Amino acid sequence: NFKVVAVFLVIGESDESLVSITQKLNDVTYSGNITEIARIRLRYLLPSFTDAFYRYEGSLTTPLCNEAVQWLVLAEPSSMTRHQV
Repeated sequence: NFKVVAVFLVIGESDESLVSITQKLNDVTYSGNITEIARIRLRYLLPSFTDAFYRYEGSLTTPLCNEAVQWLVLAEPSSMTRHQV
């Protein structure tokens, strides 16, 4: 079984912890492109409040869409600018 943590995103203020990732996305616009992202702490990609969440059993969102995923969806969204999206 897979375990997935998901975070809702809203258009708003820039989340500085996402900048190192969103700046690199232009490097991978075509299949086969590769880029490197400097070390990041995954904890900083999560919202500050992680006590409220939804949990359910579901499936992968990519083929073969196996029903073998435990989803944990955080209730508090993270924010990013329209440009970052």
